[in-house]
Amino acid sequence: MAPVRPPCNELMDFLQPYDSEVAELALELRALVLREAPMASEIVFSTYILSLIYTFTGRPKEAICYIGVYARHVNLGFTFGTQLADPEGLLQGEGKSMRHLRLEHVAEVRKPYVRKFLRAAIKQVEGVGPASKHDRPQTIVKVAKRKRWPGSSG
Repeated sequence: MAPVRPPCNELMDFLQPYDSEVAELALELRALVLREAPMASEIVFSTYILSLIYTFTGRPKEAICYIGVYARHVNLGFTFGTQLADPEGLLQGEGKSMRHLRLEHVAEVRKPYVRKFLRAAIKQVEGVGPASKHDRPQTIVKVAKRKRWPGSSG
């Protein structure tokens, strides 16, 4: 496997409050996304949940996918998920365009359907929107003023 760029210090700090299995799952999923889309920029957004957004354009609304980190699971979400072929009905969600896979164990990252959906999502956004303003991918960290940590209420 090709090495991926290491996670930024802020991401590692944001993962500290999470159960170690959830943190490991998030990092494994991150590595898969970056192996499949090495030129994608990463937006680390800490708010009610920790979100990692991957985009070729720098615009979240044109994202390939996102990783949502929750107290007991991680979602791999697809911005244009309703347009992905899903004959087995694996994708969850009821929004206008987004769908996601709910993953609870690191072993699930290696399931062939995870990579299949990810590759299809990459094909969807190739050539969408303006070209990146950056010669190489970057990590952008955004922190909302109000956060909810794993296991806390509202």
